[in-house]
Amino acid sequence: MENSGYTTRTAARLTGLTPYVLRAWEKRYGVVRPLRTESNRRMYSDADIERLRLLRKATVAGFAISDMAALNDEELRVLLQRIEDEEDNAAHAGKNYASWRSALMRETVRMHAAGLERALLEADRQLSRAALIDNVLSPFLNDIGNGWREGEVRIAQEHFSTAVIRSVLLRLLTASVPFPDAPHVLTATPSGQQHELGVLLAGLVAADAGLAVTHLGADLPGEEIAAAARELQSRTVLLSIVYPPDDERTFAELAELLRLLPPDTKVIVGGVSAAPYLARLQHETLQYIESTAGLREYFSRE
Repeated sequence: MENSGYTTRTAARLTGLTPYVLRAWEKRYGVVRPLRTESNRRMYSDADIERLRLLRKATVAGFAISDMAALNDEELRVLLQRIEDEEDNAAHAGKNYASWRSALMRETVRMHAAGLERALLEADRQLSRAALIDNVLSPFLNDIGNGWREGEVRIAQEHFSTAVIRSVLLRLLTASVPFPDAPHVLTATPSGQQHELGVLLAGLVAADAGLAVTHLGADLPGEEIAAAARELQSRTVLLSIVYPPDDERTFAELAELLRLLPPDTKVIVGGVSAAPYLARLQHETLQYIESTAGLREYFSRE
């Protein structure tokens, strides 16, 4: 016999979604229609729980809830099975991630802006957003860095690819539509940190989770980041620290940022050089998340 008596709190626990996301999905997309008690409390059925689980899996995989809400449960199951099959065999149906990265590298070496932009947008069209970020763009940025260190990629080529990728990521980020009254996320890099592509990818993960995202750019003093966070009432600040791992200026700016932010604002830091700074600061609102996949999981719980 079907249970039709799950409260919002229990539904959130069973589905991995927050009560906020549950309400946003219902209000904006009508993904489920829970029963109401006489006191107007929502009560979710087993069927509601199953559908919400399917939708969460699809959004964690990188698909927009605005697209997924129109699918019925069986269509969602088919889609999720296809994703699983493609992950088992990435070469199937032209989704070979290494091939996508090779195409990006080819256009980078040629320094062909239109070609690189076209390859990026085509990858975004054919792949889920999660696959694009986790399996194509993040590894490709590592490929560029390794190629530069090994002398296979020139500085001019690295700067070229950074400029084009930054432009495309900003376009994708500004095209994202947040949930109504969505919490705000701020992205930036602190003073002394010039590499912002990692934090742009993090911002895109947040945007795909339905959050409102504002990107400030690179190399900003902690005081300025804190002022923007207060003005925008940001719930979360995303930062990236790539190089170097022991810069006293960066450490001082992080400490100043934490001092000036509201006590309930979370600061999430990623990047290859982030861990040493966080080990020194040991602040309760400060968290290190290593990967975009880990960040996606974090936002699915918030």
